[in-house]
Amino acid sequence: MELNRIKLLLRELALSHGLTDGDLRKYDQKNDDFEWHIDWKLNLSDELESNMRLLEAAIDLYDSAIGKEDRLTAKAALVDAGITLQGMAAFFDGLTHDIKKAYRDPRFGWPDFPDENWTIPSEYGFREK
Repeated sequence: MELNRIKLLLRELALSHGLTDGDLRKYDQKNDDFEWHIDWKLNLSDELESNMRLLEAAIDLYDSAIGKEDRLTAKAALVDAGITLQGMAAFFDGLTHDIKKAYRDPRFGWPDFPDENWTIPSEYGFREK
């Protein structure tokens, strides 16, 4: 999936409801956090791909070091993989935050679900988990 689709749809949603690019970059002093977590200038797909390459390099290093019985380098490779994964978790946490913000924010005027048994109409061909 092209992750930039998420960024574009959120920006389009926000702008279509009167928010500005400044609002999308606004810092919330009260919560000491940005209101939106997406880096609007970043190519999200490229960022994910770059992190996947870093992760693969760390795992390749681990395999190589274990093959040479170099446990110290193998440990360093795992540390590097962990750091990369932690960054990826933060990346996805930011996307999750913004998706949730989009469907919870009253400014967007979403209708309430009629009840807990409501399902997506079959005409969309969407299979829920």
